[in-house]
Amino acid sequence: MENAVLDVAKKNNGIVTVKDIKALGYSESALRQFARRNDDIIGKQGGGVYMVYDADGVDPRDASYAAALAMTGDESYLSGSSVLDFYNLANANPRWTTVRTPHHISRKLPGWLRVIHDRRQSRNVDVIRGIRLQNLSDAFLEAKDTRLDYRLEAVDEAEQRNLLSPIQADMLRDVLKKGVIV
Repeated sequence: MENAVLDVAKKNNGIVTVKDIKALGYSESALRQFARRNDDIIGKQGGGVYMVYDADGVDPRDASYAAALAMTGDESYLSGSSVLDFYNLANANPRWTTVRTPHHISRKLPGWLRVIHDRRQSRNVDVIRGIRLQNLSDAFLEAKDTRLDYRLEAVDEAEQRNLLSPIQADMLRDVLKKGVIV
Protein backbone atom coordinates (compact mmCIF):
# COMPACT_ATOMS: atom_id res chain seq x y z
CA MET A 1 0.00 0.00 0.00
CA GLU A 2 2.82 2.41 0.84
CA ASN A 3 4.22 2.30 -2.70
CA ALA A 4 0.76 2.94 -4.16
CA VAL A 5 0.21 5.93 -1.86
CA LEU A 6 3.62 7.43 -2.65
CA ASP A 7 3.18 6.92 -6.41
CA VAL A 8 -0.20 8.68 -6.36
CA ALA A 9 1.23 11.49 -4.22
CA LYS A 10 4.09 12.10 -6.67
CA LYS A 11 1.61 12.46 -9.53
CA ASN A 12 -0.83 14.69 -7.61
CA ASN A 13 1.31 17.33 -5.88
CA GLY A 14 1.56 15.27 -2.69
CA ILE A 15 -2.19 14.60 -2.51
CA VAL A 16 -3.90 11.21 -2.24
CA THR A 17 -7.68 10.91 -2.31
CA VAL A 18 -9.94 8.04 -1.36
CA LYS A 19 -11.06 8.01 -4.99
CA ASP A 20 -7.45 7.52 -6.15
CA ILE A 21 -6.88 4.63 -3.75
CA LYS A 22 -10.15 2.91 -4.62
CA ALA A 23 -9.18 3.09 -8.30
CA LEU A 24 -6.07 1.07 -7.38
CA GLY A 25 -8.15 -1.59 -5.64
CA TYR A 26 -7.66 -0.53 -2.02
CA SER A 27 -10.45 0.36 0.38
CA GLU A 28 -11.08 3.63 2.17
CA SER A 29 -10.51 1.93 5.51
CA ALA A 30 -7.12 0.62 4.31
CA LEU A 31 -6.06 4.19 3.51
CA ARG A 32 -7.39 5.43 6.86
CA GLN A 33 -5.45 2.71 8.72
CA PHE A 34 -2.31 3.39 6.70
CA ALA A 35 -2.55 7.09 7.59
CA ARG A 36 -3.09 6.30 11.26
CA ARG A 37 -0.03 4.01 11.37
CA ASN A 38 2.13 6.40 9.36
CA ASP A 39 1.12 9.81 10.67
CA ASP A 40 4.71 11.01 10.24
CA ILE A 41 4.42 10.77 6.43
CA ILE A 42 0.72 11.26 5.68
CA GLY A 43 -2.08 13.28 7.23
CA LYS A 44 -5.79 13.68 6.62
CA GLN A 45 -6.78 17.10 5.27
CA GLY A 46 -10.53 16.53 5.17
CA GLY A 47 -13.18 15.31 2.76
CA GLY A 48 -11.37 12.10 1.78
CA VAL A 49 -8.15 13.99 0.99
CA TYR A 50 -4.76 13.09 2.45
CA MET A 51 -1.43 14.91 2.12
CA VAL A 52 1.89 13.09 1.95
CA TYR A 53 4.47 15.22 3.74
CA ASP A 54 7.70 15.82 1.84
CA ALA A 55 6.62 13.91 -1.25
CA ASP A 56 9.53 13.73 -3.70
CA GLY A 57 9.70 16.74 -5.97
CA VAL A 58 6.58 18.42 -4.56
CA ASP A 59 6.59 22.00 -3.30
CA PRO A 60 4.72 21.99 0.06
CA ARG A 61 2.78 25.11 -0.98
CA ASP A 62 1.61 23.33 -4.13
CA ALA A 63 0.49 20.42 -1.95
CA SER A 64 -1.70 22.69 0.19
CA TYR A 65 -3.25 24.24 -2.92
CA ALA A 66 -3.80 20.79 -4.42
CA ALA A 67 -5.47 19.68 -1.17
CA ALA A 68 -7.85 22.65 -1.30
CA LEU A 69 -8.78 21.85 -4.90
CA ALA A 70 -9.19 18.13 -4.19
CA MET A 71 -11.60 18.90 -1.33
CA THR A 72 -13.74 21.19 -3.49
CA GLY A 73 -14.07 19.21 -6.72
CA ASP A 74 -12.63 18.83 -10.19
CA GLU A 75 -13.92 22.15 -11.53
CA SER A 76 -12.66 24.27 -8.63
CA TYR A 77 -9.79 26.72 -8.94
CA LEU A 78 -7.80 29.15 -6.79
CA SER A 79 -8.95 32.74 -6.97
CA GLY A 80 -8.13 36.27 -5.81
CA SER A 81 -5.35 36.71 -3.26
CA SER A 82 -4.62 32.98 -3.30
CA VAL A 83 -3.52 33.32 -6.93
CA LEU A 84 -1.29 36.27 -6.04
CA ASP A 85 0.17 34.17 -3.23
CA PHE A 86 0.71 31.26 -5.66
CA TYR A 87 2.83 33.55 -7.84
CA ASN A 88 4.48 35.15 -4.77
CA LEU A 89 3.17 38.60 -5.69
CA ALA A 90 1.81 41.62 -3.77
CA ASN A 91 3.01 40.45 -0.36
CA ALA A 92 -0.12 38.35 -0.46
CA ASN A 93 -0.36 36.18 2.61
CA PRO A 94 -4.06 35.44 2.76
CA ARG A 95 -5.61 34.14 5.96
CA TRP A 96 -7.25 31.39 3.98
CA THR A 97 -7.01 29.73 0.61
CA THR A 98 -9.84 30.97 -1.59
CA VAL A 99 -11.33 28.55 -4.08
CA ARG A 100 -14.17 29.07 -6.55
CA THR A 101 -16.35 26.15 -7.55
CA PRO A 102 -19.61 25.71 -9.44
CA HIS A 103 -20.62 22.97 -6.99
CA HIS A 104 -22.38 23.38 -3.66
CA ILE A 105 -20.18 21.89 -0.94
CA SER A 106 -22.10 20.60 2.06
CA ARG A 107 -19.35 18.74 3.93
CA LYS A 108 -17.32 20.42 6.65
CA LEU A 109 -14.11 21.94 5.34
CA PRO A 110 -11.01 23.10 7.23
CA GLY A 111 -10.99 26.67 8.56
CA TRP A 112 -8.11 27.69 6.27
CA LEU A 113 -10.26 27.05 3.19
CA ARG A 114 -12.78 29.62 1.91
CA VAL A 115 -15.13 28.46 -0.84
CA ILE A 116 -16.99 30.79 -3.16
CA HIS A 117 -19.89 29.08 -4.87
CA ASP A 118 -20.00 30.44 -8.40
CA ARG A 119 -22.27 28.81 -10.95
CA ARG A 120 -20.51 30.63 -13.75
CA GLN A 121 -17.51 28.52 -14.59
CA SER A 122 -14.62 30.85 -15.30
CA ARG A 123 -13.39 30.89 -18.86
CA ASN A 124 -10.05 32.21 -17.66
CA VAL A 125 -8.59 29.31 -15.71
CA ASP A 126 -4.90 28.45 -16.05
CA VAL A 127 -3.20 25.24 -14.95
CA ILE A 128 0.30 25.71 -13.57
CA ARG A 129 2.23 22.76 -12.06
CA GLY A 130 -1.06 20.87 -11.92
CA ILE A 131 -2.85 23.60 -9.93
CA ARG A 132 -5.98 25.16 -11.44
CA LEU A 133 -6.05 28.90 -10.85
CA GLN A 134 -7.85 32.01 -11.96
CA ASN A 135 -6.22 34.03 -14.71
CA LEU A 136 -3.74 36.43 -13.10
CA SER A 137 -5.40 39.59 -14.46
CA ASP A 138 -8.75 38.52 -13.00
CA ALA A 139 -7.08 37.63 -9.70
CA PHE A 140 -5.60 41.14 -9.38
CA LEU A 141 -9.07 42.62 -9.81
CA GLU A 142 -10.65 40.25 -7.30
CA ALA A 143 -7.97 40.46 -4.59
CA LYS A 144 -9.56 43.36 -2.73
CA ASP A 145 -8.25 42.04 0.59
CA THR A 146 -4.70 42.86 -0.57
CA ARG A 147 -3.61 46.50 -0.24
CA LEU A 148 -3.90 48.50 -3.46
CA ASP A 149 -0.32 49.78 -3.36
CA TYR A 150 0.93 46.19 -3.06
CA ARG A 151 -1.21 45.14 -6.00
CA LEU A 152 0.09 48.02 -8.15
CA GLU A 153 3.71 47.10 -7.33
CA ALA A 154 2.89 43.47 -8.05
CA VAL A 155 1.54 44.37 -11.50
CA ASP A 156 4.97 45.86 -12.28
CA GLU A 157 6.69 42.74 -10.97
CA ALA A 158 4.37 40.43 -12.89
CA GLU A 159 5.12 42.38 -16.06
CA GLN A 160 8.88 42.11 -15.42
CA ARG A 161 8.53 38.35 -14.86
CA ASN A 162 6.52 38.05 -18.11
CA LEU A 163 3.43 36.85 -16.24
CA LEU A 164 1.50 39.76 -17.77
CA SER A 165 1.91 41.38 -21.15
CA PRO A 166 2.61 45.15 -21.23
CA ILE A 167 -0.94 45.73 -22.51
CA GLN A 168 -2.46 43.67 -19.67
CA ALA A 169 -0.28 45.45 -17.10
CA ASP A 170 -1.27 48.92 -18.38
CA MET A 171 -4.96 47.98 -18.35
CA LEU A 172 -4.69 46.62 -14.80
CA ARG A 173 -2.89 49.73 -13.53
CA ASP A 174 -5.61 51.95 -15.00
CA VAL A 175 -8.46 49.86 -13.61
CA LEU A 176 -6.90 49.44 -10.17
CA LYS A 177 -6.13 53.17 -9.84
CA LYS A 178 -9.67 54.13 -10.84
CA GLY A 179 -11.16 51.51 -8.54
CA VAL A 180 -13.54 50.45 -11.28
CA ILE A 181 -13.94 46.79 -12.09
CA VAL A 182 -14.89 46.08 -15.69
